[in-house]
Parts: sequence; C-alpha cells; structure tokens
Amino acid sequence: MAKKEKDYPHLVEGYNDAIFYSSSANAKLKYADSTIFAAKLSDNTDLISDAYLRKGVVYYFNYKSTNLHCRNI
Repeated sequence: MAKKEKDYPHLVEGYNDAIFYSSSANAKLKYADSTIFAAKLSDNTDLISDAYLRKGVVYYFNYKSTNLHCRNI
C-alpha cells in the first residue's frame, strides 16, 4: 500500500523490517538496495543516510571475510 500511495518513508520502514526478518543474506542485501532506492525517492537525507548505513551493516555481517588483513600485504 505504501508503494502504491508513494509513501516512501513507510516503504523504507517496510523494507527495514524485511531486512530484519529475512533469513537469507541475499534477500537482506536486495531489501537493503530497495531501501536505498525508496529513501532516495523520499528526498529525506536522514532516510538516505540510514539506508546506506543499514546496507553496510548487512554487507559486513553477512559477507565479511576473515582474511581482510591478507589483502594489504
């Protein structure tokens, strides 16, 4: 309903809930991308920055490598 009514702040909230409740790391990342897209459509800088932060958190906790120190050698 939020998508149909172009209520982007509520759409962002829905995508954030989907990120939290999804068990798949790939699904979480897709919802994080959708959150960024909806936040940009809202033109709300707080929502946009929060969306990018959440994507970073999702990426870090689901795709982090334990060998990051080896890349700097």
